[in-house]
Amino acid sequence: MTTEHTPGGLIGRSVRRVEDPVLVTGKGCYVDDVQMPGMLHLAFLRSLYPHATIRSIQVQAAQAMPGVVAVVTGDDLSERLHVSVMPLVPGMQIPPHPLLARGAVHAAGAPVAAVVAHSRALAQDAADAITVDYATLPAVVTTAQALAPGAPLAREELDSNVCYRVTKHGGDVDPNPARTSFP
Repeated sequence: MTTEHTPGGLIGRSVRRVEDPVLVTGKGCYVDDVQMPGMLHLAFLRSLYPHATIRSIQVQAAQAMPGVVAVVTGDDLSERLHVSVMPLVPGMQIPPHPLLARGAVHAAGAPVAAVVAHSRALAQDAADAITVDYATLPAVVTTAQALAPGAPLAREELDSNVCYRVTKHGGDVDPNPARTSFP
């Protein structure tokens, strides 16, 4: 038996892409290309450590740079200003998620300070001028390490590295079902 297929849709057909010529010739416009009058730029200083307390943050050098509009740390923001995470399971332990680290960092790359300036380069230079004194803490990087007896806590505010436990019960399942063969 032979079946002939005639493509009627997009499957199996060449599709002429209309966006390629502009991008390939360098004439495309990206968000980073947009320049508006009075536009400001934002850069973050991020933690190099996966787990550490923040002893101090020195922002004076960044604030003194010409063209810097603002330098903000977690201590400058309201304690109520953080990302809200809804519990998915009753009793789920959810630590606070501040926009900028406050007192400690719990992941490498966590934002510690933000700089607003008149250019992208200046914002990044000012962020690089911020000095943070960290006291590193033991970190766990895998779930197996986090669940091992005596493992350091990933978050000091919680009493365990276990977010929640769930036990599900189902119906009576026959462990040896009769095999059914299909033709």
